[in-house]
Amino acid sequence: MSKPQNDSEQRKQFVKQYENMLLSNEFYFFDLNVFEEIIDYYGENGLYDAALKACAFAMKQYPHAFEFKISKAQILANLGQMPEALALLEEAQVYQPNNADLLFVKAIILAQSGQYQLAIDILIDLEDNFYDKDTCFFQLGMTYQMWGKFDLAIENYKKVIAVNRSHEEALYELAFCLDITDQLENSVTYYEQFIDQEPYSHDAWYNLGIIYNKLGLFEKAIQAYEYAVAIKEDFISAHYNMGNTYFNMEQYLDALTCYKVAEVNEDPNAETTCCIGACFEKLKQYDKAIKYYRQAIKLDSLYDDAWFGVGVCLHCQNKSFEALHFFKKAVDLNELNPDYWMVLGEAEYTVGNPVSAIEAYDQACNLNPFNPNAWIKYSLIYYDLGEYEKALEMVKLGIEELPDNGLLYYHAVVYLINAGFYKEAFNYLENALFLDFQNHTILFDYFKDLEIQKAIFKIIEQFRN
Repeated sequence: MSKPQNDSEQRKQFVKQYENMLLSNEFYFFDLNVFEEIIDYYGENGLYDAALKACAFAMKQYPHAFEFKISKAQILANLGQMPEALALLEEAQVYQPNNADLLFVKAIILAQSGQYQLAIDILIDLEDNFYDKDTCFFQLGMTYQMWGKFDLAIENYKKVIAVNRSHEEALYELAFCLDITDQLENSVTYYEQFIDQEPYSHDAWYNLGIIYNKLGLFEKAIQAYEYAVAIKEDFISAHYNMGNTYFNMEQYLDALTCYKVAEVNEDPNAETTCCIGACFEKLKQYDKAIKYYRQAIKLDSLYDDAWFGVGVCLHCQNKSFEALHFFKKAVDLNELNPDYWMVLGEAEYTVGNPVSAIEAYDQACNLNPFNPNAWIKYSLIYYDLGEYEKALEMVKLGIEELPDNGLLYYHAVVYLINAGFYKEAFNYLENALFLDFQNHTILFDYFKDLEIQKAIFKIIEQFRN
């Protein structure tokens, strides 16, 4: 719905006047557009009860103004009261059956309530007579996207961009849909052609950077992000994602620089602060890393990555007992992350809690059975305890999930020999050598007995020849 736009200070002044009226129990008359600004202010700040109250006042002063019924319907939808919102619009539609704004909002609410086909039917009817074609195409794209029909969403986002090349949201959502439909490589051509026509579109360069990053073309991603920030210096998302790409390239100082730029230009948030901590962690500057991780926790006490980060730094400083508290907190906040359970298991075992370590590794393997390192570390606890058959059981479970992983077979060899099952051990050794000959040297780390070493070496030489 098109409304007059006042600057933020003027809008705040309107709100202040309105709230003074409520406090003084007096009655002021506000222009219709002023009431719209007041309602929008409350809605945009999530103050829905206040917004509904303002709607009620506005509807008393302007009983025939359908705009406030539309506003109230939008607020009710934001509160999840979809039937009430739709009923209100139906009531207004009796008097304004062909009002484009009303129909557009109705389509949005129908989509939010899962009635996608009805929403699309309305939007398609609106295409020819809606004053903002790009807005209509964009909502069609969003509706198809919510419905899971990504190819149709892509088609409509491209229509948006054809009409309005500076439509930032369409460029972003298009990139998302191309990603989710595995069309990233094809989308590179689309964005390159777009940039040929609009070389100063910071959003296009930014989305191209995201695509290159997901394709693993990190150098090209950096170049695209650099163009984006050259065009728009305070483009926070581009600085942040450039930091992510440098982090993926293990260039942690460069990543740190990018994250710091993002930090300076945005409100403090746990995500960026945590990324800065991660850079210091990778640089092995653990005290600085802990400082930033703790800042992230202060900003968001439920940010599990930050709790985990503190634990990792303490663990790396041989303070595993202190680290346990932070690992356990991370697990409490996100119990579906196998990496958290795995490192918790490592810390528990380090401080002498094998039973707790076994429980943690069991969770890690259940959550991600395709991590060979988890199975190996799990089995090594039993190996250290002298329970070789139990250790063998763990790696055999791993082999069921990862039949082509040579390291699992080598560890099976170790456990079988220690358990006295030599024939079976050499069968596993042949499989291990076939799958991963290069890592055969790990066997000699486990056996100091010269006779066993000679037997293993003989089989290795036979295989080599």
